[in-house]
Amino acid sequence: MDEKLVRRTAERSRATARGTAGPARPVEVDTRPYSYNVAGAMAAFGLSRSRVFQLMKDDKVAVRYEGRKPLILGDSLRRYIDSLPSERP
Repeated sequence: MDEKLVRRTAERSRATARGTAGPARPVEVDTRPYSYNVAGAMAAFGLSRSRVFQLMKDDKVAVRYEGRKPLILGDSLRRYIDSLPSERP
């Protein structure tokens, strides 16, 4: 770990223990999943199983594999959904 980071973390821990850390700063946390398995992508985005596999086959979404299990990257799936037309053809 970086020496400055270790020192800063130790100082912050001591200040918190003394009660002099000051007001907590709001922190934005991205709570969206980093990746989805096939069932998760189906549930989260309302897609059928065959459509999820077709998107993977056509390279329209980014996929990584944990062994044989496909993990669809959430950002690529959101980009695909955002690229769809907003009106019916």
